[in-house]
Amino acid sequence: MNEIEKLIEELKVNDHIKVQFLSYVDFEKIISLGEKAVDYLIQLYKKDPEITKWSTIYALQILCRIGGSKATQMLIDFFKKFSHSKEHEDVFLEVAEYMGHENHSSNLCVDTILKNMVQLKEKDVMWEFISYATEGGLRDERLFSLFLNGLDSKDNNVVLASVLCLGDYADKRAVPKLAELLKKFAQDYYEKGTFSTVVPNILEALQMCTTSSNYRKILLQNPWVVEEYINLLKEHVDKSSAEIMKVYSKKTVENEKLDQLASEFKSTVNTYSKRLGLIDERK
Repeated sequence: MNEIEKLIEELKVNDHIKVQFLSYVDFEKIISLGEKAVDYLIQLYKKDPEITKWSTIYALQILCRIGGSKATQMLIDFFKKFSHSKEHEDVFLEVAEYMGHENHSSNLCVDTILKNMVQLKEKDVMWEFISYATEGGLRDERLFSLFLNGLDSKDNNVVLASVLCLGDYADKRAVPKLAELLKKFAQDYYEKGTFSTVVPNILEALQMCTTSSNYRKILLQNPWVVEEYINLLKEHVDKSSAEIMKVYSKKTVENEKLDQLASEFKSTVNTYSKRLGLIDERK
């Protein structure tokens, strides 16, 4: 039995143990062997295709850390098989959420991912895979371009996945398109309650991709996100934000359905401006 086979055997320590009694398993020795260990890990998975053992889950998690083309393809195949399986939901999340940890996915093969994105019919599966991988530290200019283009999709699931990934990238180049997308969806979100998952994530992505002062300016360009600005101001008040609020409060809001928001906005402006000494209460 060679060194890799011994390490593979050690992965099986919890295979017949109840979850509350699981022993700690150190992945680092196998990970340090890199590509040498990949075929052994794939074989371990293939012997338990329904993933009934902890050692199989460990194998997939280690493949994620090692990366490379073979490991990436194996993980994509795993997503295709299990991402929509209610029966295997817990197992799927054990692997997927591990992928999403910081730097766990940084070595995955982008060429393999893009090839599958073109060839597979299950586009939603690939977007889910890419979302977890991006959260886990995968970075590539080709993926960044894919996410920017995804913002123009007619499929809101693709739009949402692209927004989440751009938030993980935290790249200021995404700000103009994210701001444009906010304008597109904000009115329906605040007026009708639609796009309830998209708009909050656009706001979060913008915060990740730009400075706080620029984020405030973007919010002020769209009256439909006044409520968000009010909440932001209540959390963090400074002189510059109150000054911007004073200027905005003088604008006339034409849409009647914004009256309530506008009223709360002006009230908040006055409250915090007085607190900061920006308005003379004697007047």
